[in-house]
Amino acid sequence: MKVAVKRELNKIIDLFPDGESENSIYLTSNGYIVLDIEDPILTSTTNEYGTIDVVFRELNQEDYKEYDRINYKSIRDELVKNIVVVHNGIEYQGDEDSQSRMSRAINGLQENGTIEWKAKDNSKQILSILDLKEILYLAGQEQTRILFNE
Repeated sequence: MKVAVKRELNKIIDLFPDGESENSIYLTSNGYIVLDIEDPILTSTTNEYGTIDVVFRELNQEDYKEYDRINYKSIRDELVKNIVVVHNGIEYQGDEDSQSRMSRAINGLQENGTIEWKAKDNSKQILSILDLKEILYLAGQEQTRILFNE
């Protein structure tokens, strides 16, 4: 069942049995997260006015597991898209597309050849195959650090 949670309080605030609703949109836009949790209700009673009072169970780390995985994945993907590495004092983009372009250029370059390459600030740089390999290595190292959350 979908529930609204205030993570800082580690408390379930509301149920969303009908999926998305105006209430769920309001809560999520105000800092609450939505989790899909089995058996979130500890007890429920009908009060004297005929409305149901619900007591929610305590949350544990397992309840957050899927949310954290999805949330980290989107953050991680954004970090990879914005990799920047520095070689000889100049910043170069190191995202996956840039790494792919570097690999193709390295494969196509003669051993002593050079290539004109755009730096992050759009300045044109003349790079050797060794320069490109170093930039590619640094970008790969940064991507690995991000992927393994180090």
